Amino acid sequence: MMCIWKTIFITKTKAMLLTFSKSVFVRRIELLIKIHTIREDKTNRWYKGRLIHFWAGNPRNVKNHPYQFKEGKCKSTQKIEIKNKCIYIDNREKLLSDKVKLLAIQDGFDSVNEFFEWFNKDFTGKIIHWTNFKY
Repeated sequence: MMCIWKTIFITKTKAMLLTFSKSVFVRRIELLIKIHTIREDKTNRWYKGRLIHFWAGNPRNVKNHPYQFKEGKCKSTQKIEIKNKCIYIDNREKLLSDKVKLLAIQDGFDSVNEFFEWFNKDFTGKIIHWTNFKY
């Protein structure tokens, strides 16, 4: 009699925290206005399928009464580069002004100016999507 052994590999996906210091971001996430976030990711911690715990404030700083307000899953990531107020996603041509406005709004900002006040120097990172939208 011949035995067939199957090896099953189970990958446990640890949840990552996404913390938001601006309370307006929390509300816009809940209202599905803010549908992604932009973060540095030098060690490739963010990838499709990664579980997300959304936090208002940082749970390591209990003085500010942080709380988890949502759970989700990373649907995809996109590389983003900001150079001299020009935005490049996935190494493609720079975004045109209408797409820059869409990016700013969907990242939770009121305007392109507010977006560039936050990202006020050259930046390389990832757009972390928790919806199916991509640029």
